[in-house]
Amino acid sequence: MKKLFPILQPLITTLFIFIACSIYGLSLAPSIILFTYVLNNVLISDYIFLNALYAGIALSLCFFIFGISLLFIVGITFRFL
Repeated sequence: MKKLFPILQPLITTLFIFIACSIYGLSLAPSIILFTYVLNNVLISDYIFLNALYAGIALSLCFFIFGISLLFIVGITFRFL
């Protein structure tokens, strides 16, 4: 087993990197959907300050949505694996 570990370690590490990227992608999807909606439908004001305010609020909300969805998806993945 000691001779097999140096061969398997890079493969297992690469597998877990792909799993982590998939989890981050799934967690970012709701935030991207929300921010795209805000960009297309809310940021239509002529006032620069209001656009900046709406974008800032949307970005901070997207950050929290990402964190909460990351917790749920990591928990589900942990149970699955």
